[in-house]
Amino acid sequence: MKRKLWMICIVMLIICSGCRKGTDTVLNDKQAVENIDYEQANKDYVSTFTELNDIRLLELDESKTRGVFYYVDPQGYLIPVMRQIPKQEGIAKSVIKALVDNPENRIELREIGLSPVLPESLEFDLALKEDNLMRISFNDDINSFKDKKEEQTAIKAIVYTLTEFETVNKVQVLVNNQIVEELAQGTKVGEPLTRGNINSLDHVVQGEYVKSTLYFYNNVSNNYTYYIPVTKNISKDSTSVDKIVQEQIGFFKETNTPIPEGFELEKVSIEGNMVKIKIKNPIDTDSQECVRFMKSMSLTISQNSDIELIILSQGNKDVASYTIEAFANVYK
Repeated sequence: MKRKLWMICIVMLIICSGCRKGTDTVLNDKQAVENIDYEQANKDYVSTFTELNDIRLLELDESKTRGVFYYVDPQGYLIPVMRQIPKQEGIAKSVIKALVDNPENRIELREIGLSPVLPESLEFDLALKEDNLMRISFNDDINSFKDKKEEQTAIKAIVYTLTEFETVNKVQVLVNNQIVEELAQGTKVGEPLTRGNINSLDHVVQGEYVKSTLYFYNNVSNNYTYYIPVTKNISKDSTSVDKIVQEQIGFFKETNTPIPEGFELEKVSIEGNMVKIKIKNPIDTDSQECVRFMKSMSLTISQNSDIELIILSQGNKDVASYTIEAFANVYK
């Protein structure tokens, strides 16, 4: 009996010792977390951050041609990305192959947080006809999308990607070389399709309105920020550049996209092909939020006017300038 009691005491001591060590470890870990200098950690991250979506970092190869491909992001938005591809015959077929959801394309796009849009088993043929019409005939796998949104996004990706070519204005989608009125999920393809209403928000506006392209951004893969074009209905009286700037600021607020700290608009003025945006308070123009905000602004302005340069000013001083970029997103 005494021997059993002795053994029980030994076991209890070991367990208690283990518990104490476990408790000490938890306390130490908690203290370590509390001691983290988050402000310094953020500064360290910012100092080492390299934005990959920058045409200045892209080694332009004259032996290659530039193409704009349309991929999808995790929220289902269609995203244009300029990439370089080898010059070759049948280049249109190559760009559509780049939209196919196969392992090679998935791996290439993983770094930027986007995905290809077409089924891996999809087969197709292309033929450029008169009047800048591109006919593209698919096998039955074009009817394999799980829902209408996915199907519509894929068809728009095809149309937008092909109409990036100067020789293509419209696209006729066929199934097994036959014209069909609609695909399995209801997407209308009976008539040739053209560009228009990318990522449409179907925003309700009172009175007369026009469709305008605005931009915001997302970052899901650390070093790659991509810019998203959306089609929004705006009042017919809001198409001047100063109103477009206000629409862009309001759109950032609607989408909870970060606006530079302290940014408060005072005045917008136009001088020739330059727009000057005057703000009330000093801001950090080198911050990621400001750089991304102003690139979104420049892309939006470029879609709605012939402006070539944006000047940001505060008080009587110009604090930053931004040229209008030709491409929203670039990638190797």
